Amino acid sequence: MGVDDTPRPGFDYWYSIQGQGYHFDPDVNENGKRYKAEGYTTDIFTEKAVEFVKQEREEPFVLYLSHKVVHPNTFQYADGSLSGTDEFTPAERHKNLYEGLEILRRPNAKHYGEGKPALQRDIPGVEPQGPDTGTKDDVIRDRLRMLASADDGTQEIIGGIKSGEILIDIATGEQDTGFRRQRRLTPNQGIACL
Repeated sequence: MGVDDTPRPGFDYWYSIQGQGYHFDPDVNENGKRYKAEGYTTDIFTEKAVEFVKQEREEPFVLYLSHKVVHPNTFQYADGSLSGTDEFTPAERHKNLYEGLEILRRPNAKHYGEGKPALQRDIPGVEPQGPDTGTKDDVIRDRLRMLASADDGTQEIIGGIKSGEILIDIATGEQDTGFRRQRRLTPNQGIACL
């Protein structure tokens, strides 16, 4: 949510990390107060989201949750420079999930760019794309393991919603493309963007 701790217009409450943060023990910003939280960042965000949806309220609400997964363990500073690693680190409970899973590839993965001149052109400073430059299987497995934490979190949040008297009118899951549906909200209804 930016590179400073000032209040964000339109938000009554926020909990965030700067510069994508790290996978474990992130420095968080809770309503303008910065401190170090302990644990896996995805689990920490889930815990805060569950606390939020369980609160009693008089008006409709929106929960917008954007997990750290599946970004690398990298911090981006205000000037655009990076620190950290390109590793994708799953939660401890998922570190062996999908062990031995064969990663399936499209049939054209071994023939990257054939018949596509735009993909075959030389770009200064960029390694030519080909079968050996794609994402490695172990990286894909680690990203899938990280997503398992987000799946766990979604189940916990929905469980928190079901345990209360809160009616969630809209729950969406989005990445580059998603769906949305709109309706009028009453005081005990909300929108959850997970």
